[in-house]
Amino acid sequence: MLFLSLGPGANVPPVFGLDVTDVSDWEKTVLTPALEVLDSLQKGEKPALEPIRVEGAERSNKRSRHECEPCARVIIGELEWAVHLKSKSHQHHLKKKRKSELAAQQHQASASPCDASPSTESPS
Repeated sequence: MLFLSLGPGANVPPVFGLDVTDVSDWEKTVLTPALEVLDSLQKGEKPALEPIRVEGAERSNKRSRHECEPCARVIIGELEWAVHLKSKSHQHHLKKKRKSELAAQQHQASASPCDASPSTESPS
């Protein structure tokens, strides 16, 4: 799934963590803090709880240009580049390129070296 591999997008609101391990104290540990966060957000204030730091949230989709030689494609954007590098199409082109290079190396190695100079001596 793309979302899981790349993390949240730029428009994802902050996520707040609440301790739900003790169900018997649900109202004190979950309900009240959750309502306080919602109330603060509705009023435009900063909540008392800090949001959970989500991996990849600080990473922006910079509009940089990447050229993929094996696929003969130009990719714009960091996220798009990351997706392309993991794609089946890219993996197929890489495999095809490696196979081609290996065949060229084997052909070059198996080609017999030419004689340095042809024999100019006449038979006696």
